[in-house]
Amino acid sequence: MIINLSTEKIMKIDNKIYVFGGCSAEGRLNDLHVLDTETLIWKQLPSCDAASGRGGPALGVSNDSNKLILATGYSGQENDDIHIFDINNTKWITCESGQYRARSVAPFCTLNPTNDHNVLVIFGGEVNTSDRGHEGAGDFADDLVIIDTESGTVIPSILVGDSKPAARGWTAMTKISENKALLFGGLSGNDDNPIRHNDTWILEFI
Repeated sequence: MIINLSTEKIMKIDNKIYVFGGCSAEGRLNDLHVLDTETLIWKQLPSCDAASGRGGPALGVSNDSNKLILATGYSGQENDDIHIFDINNTKWITCESGQYRARSVAPFCTLNPTNDHNVLVIFGGEVNTSDRGHEGAGDFADDLVIIDTESGTVIPSILVGDSKPAARGWTAMTKISENKALLFGGLSGNDDNPIRHNDTWILEFI
């Protein structure tokens, strides 16, 4: 199986690495695999039948490391669905869709800002694709989506401060503390004026 490593999503939990979806030679995938990093043995887990095959989704983990949460992604169109995988019971649960604007290739990470439930934090993302594919730049969002990893519900939030990152996608965000994330670079603009960013931002929950 050949996978485009720029579009599937990977999550490491303890000694295991989970890989969801991506773009194979046969098309977009909605499968889930896990690699035991101690034995180096791969295992295929149940696919999410309710989720279309896709690249560029967001993937988070619950506070107790027993659940994966899947959101966003591109399957021929941008997606606005949410799915939770129960690792212990190897079962997918589909949550209410339409809680956020459909998007893909958005920077994301998992935080625990209140020492309660982990949240999947997503900033911006591509909301309309370019007709030029990877050679162009579609339309991008500049909002924040916060999803509770236990319930799969979107938590209302407000961005405050004198400035914020420009709308963007095709980048990454990483956790630097339980209530802070770091965002670097990304793509924005449009087909006529694609913009490659070289800026760094810190998101802090207060």
